[in-house]
Amino acid sequence: MARDTTDGPPTASRRTSTGRAISPPETGDADRVAAVLARLAEADPDPKAAFDRTDPFRLLVTVLLSAQSTGPTVSRIAEALFSEVQDPAGVLDLGEARITEIIRPVGLGPSKARNIVKLSAALMSEFGGAVPQSAAEMRRLPGHRPQERGSHGELRVS
Repeated sequence: MARDTTDGPPTASRRTSTGRAISPPETGDADRVAAVLARLAEADPDPKAAFDRTDPFRLLVTVLLSAQSTGPTVSRIAEALFSEVQDPAGVLDLGEARITEIIRPVGLGPSKARNIVKLSAALMSEFGGAVPQSAAEMRRLPGHRPQERGSHGELRVS
């Protein structure tokens, strides 16, 4: 399984969220991973994501909304937002103030609304309103780089 990150493999100096050190991968790890994946596939052969994946733009915005928020709240608020807009052009027409009103319950509403508008503007100007399909193109979108995240995890774009 290929990774699409800039980080290298785990090293002994890395730690989990509980502070426990992560050991470097050992021989046989691939076999263990394959065994776990096989067991998961057996237990749930057709897993479903919690978010609506019918439209790439909707999924992208929903993921942006999910920072520092719970899944059920995000799903409810995404549904409310997408009952008023369907695409990046609709977001731009609706405007940041109205988007802020709709998404306020997920937390960090003004910041997320600002970033949804910036994301939509970039999609319109650089990709003709479509969500890019490659990882390299996705990285060009506002808010991708970790250094653009605020102290609370929200996306910041200058």
